[in-house]
Amino acid sequence: MNTLESIKKECSESGWDGYTAEPIKDIILENAKIVQPFIPDDFDLFPCGDGTVQWEKTDEDSVYEVIEIYENMFYHQIVKPSTMDDKETIVKEFNDINEFVKYLKQRFVEKKIKEIEKDFKNC
Repeated sequence: MNTLESIKKECSESGWDGYTAEPIKDIILENAKIVQPFIPDDFDLFPCGDGTVQWEKTDEDSVYEVIEIYENMFYHQIVKPSTMDDKETIVKEFNDINEFVKYLKQRFVEKKIKEIEKDFKNC
């Protein structure tokens, strides 16, 4: 499992992937540290060859989600299969990290709190 610390250590120089990968800049890692507390544990962290990092997961319904961290841009992408050959893609794009954190809180943290409250009421 990758961590931001292991990515910093292993991906800080050009060609870290054995090919032409860009180094992961400190600003990318700093941004990732800011958003990480709001990303669910079932997302996996990966370094990307373009010098960014991303978290991704695929759920039991084959819905694929990616959270991408760039220097000044932040994305959450959801790809839902609608038919065998067609996919529905939703992309949320932010250029302000504070707005992105606010979005992640609403998307993941507040949703989880509501689920817990609902389960508690059903006890």
